[in-house]
Amino acid sequence: MFAPPNRPAKAVEQALESAFPPVASAGACRAAAPLVDELTRCSLTHQPWLLGERFSVADAYLFTVTNWARHVGMDLSPLPAITAFQQRAAGRPRVRAALLAEGLLRD
Repeated sequence: MFAPPNRPAKAVEQALESAFPPVASAGACRAAAPLVDELTRCSLTHQPWLLGERFSVADAYLFTVTNWARHVGMDLSPLPAITAFQQRAAGRPRVRAALLAEGLLRD
């Protein structure tokens, strides 16, 4: 069965929604982490991007929603597929430029 390209990223967003105020709690963050890992591990363990060798809008979306985790106290460091993905995405020149423009990264 064909899955839409952004399905993993959308599922990650939904998992992280429970961690945002007013319902945010340490328990909600811990509960979402395994789901985030499971949804991305299969896609990102054997390829650099969600859809394969080329960066896509699905990757940009996943990068955005996984970066929300730090704002709600969710530690993604135990999820190596996600942390490696975040490093790859943040290393892209246009992503870095966008993060600088938004004030989310300091030069």
